[in-house]
Amino acid sequence: MKNTRKVACLLLFTLTSTTQLIGCSAYSPTAAGRYEQKAIAQLASSPIDATKYEKMDFPTADLNVKKTYLINNLVSEINGKKSYYTALSLPQKEQPYSLEIGSKVLSGGVLKGNLYAFRPVVTFLDENFNVSHTEDEHLIFIEDRGFTGTVFRAILNIYPEYKYIVIHSDAKYYGKIFDALSENTQTGTNSTIAAPISGGGFAIMEAGGRGDVNANTYPYGEIYLHY
Repeated sequence: MKNTRKVACLLLFTLTSTTQLIGCSAYSPTAAGRYEQKAIAQLASSPIDATKYEKMDFPTADLNVKKTYLINNLVSEINGKKSYYTALSLPQKEQPYSLEIGSKVLSGGVLKGNLYAFRPVVTFLDENFNVSHTEDEHLIFIEDRGFTGTVFRAILNIYPEYKYIVIHSDAKYYGKIFDALSENTQTGTNSTIAAPISGGGFAIMEAGGRGDVNANTYPYGEIYLHY
């Protein structure tokens, strides 16, 4: 069975010719560590584009489609922390609404086991570019595997005072496996957890345990946002 699974994974990669691993997990600590250190060094040597939130550009986010944002170019250094980032202006509504944020699991070479993903930290700003709220440890990511690849997704609650959103990272996650829960909630071994949600409060959910895909946390990657 194990050999069959390995052949199926390799065959699927060959047929799709994609850089994303679909429905399979592979992990090599040696290779991953080497690539990750290179990625961290790349960020450290990159020029800084913004040291204040008000100096960033905030194009309006199109949330009606699942638009992908590459977080690998612009660099900020806020409070002494350097990070790739993307900044967006949020649609304004009178009532709170929710968004899904997803981070794609990517690969720099499947045969080397180099799976990685960007672990978002989300900062919300008011109309004067002051920090209204930051989502970090309370973001609960769920592993979602499909024919187009694997993503780690979470829910953000948006309140009227949130005018802008800055999606960045934190070095404390580098060198660690992306901590996401399994989407499989149908087994009898699941435990009930009270998962903190964006903006406060808790959602009672069945946790199927940790996900199957071992992806390293990198300072860059691809994310999406949509309603």
